This record gives sequence, C-alpha cells and structure tokens, in this order.
Amino acid sequence: LKYDQAGQLVYMVPLDNSYMKVYWDTANILEGKRKIIYEYNDQATGQNFVFLPEEILHFKAYSVNGIVGHPAFNVLWETLKADAEVEGALRSGVANGFDGTIILSFTSDLSDSK
Repeated sequence: LKYDQAGQLVYMVPLDNSYMKVYWDTANILEGKRKIIYEYNDQATGQNFVFLPEEILHFKAYSVNGIVGHPAFNVLWETLKADAEVEGALRSGVANGFDGTIILSFTSDLSDSK
C-alpha cells in the first residue's frame, strides 16, 4: 500500500504470491506481539521485504490451513478437471449399458394411511 503525505491511499502494489513466504510464530520469538510475518522476495531487484499483518492485504480464500491459500485459478482448474472426469465416467457407463434406472422396493403398500 502506498500513501501520500496526508495519509490517503494512493495505490496498492499487487505481489506475486509465488514469491511470498508466510511465517507463523509458533516459537513465540516475537513474544506474542506478532503471530504472522510476511516475507516477499522481489524478483526484479532481488530484495527481500518483510511485512506485518497490518501492512498487507492477505486474502485467505481456498485455504486448507487458514493461512496459506490456493490460487483461484488452480481451484477452478481442479473443479473443471473433476467435472470432466465425472462426465467421462458417466459417458463410459452409459456406453456400457448403464441406463440410470433405480428400482425401489417397499415392504408395505403405498396407501395414504401408511
């Protein structure tokens, strides 16, 4: 985030998440003052930058551990790939004689009273 002298937001700098490391202070090195620290390696300059949680916007969508997420493109790709596999299995099943009929047997009759 970049601010002007009056403290107004001027612009945000998008960072490539493949060059970002997220550290969780489980050893209490920071004495409970910070739990998450972000380190970014700028590929253009070779510099490393350390960010505190209040200095960065971290969207934790599609996360398995609540901290590090998966890119939305990867989630969409995996979903589409799974859908294609299911469709292929259904097509193969129909081609081999599966017609989707289900037979349901009752142990009683279908009268309104029951």
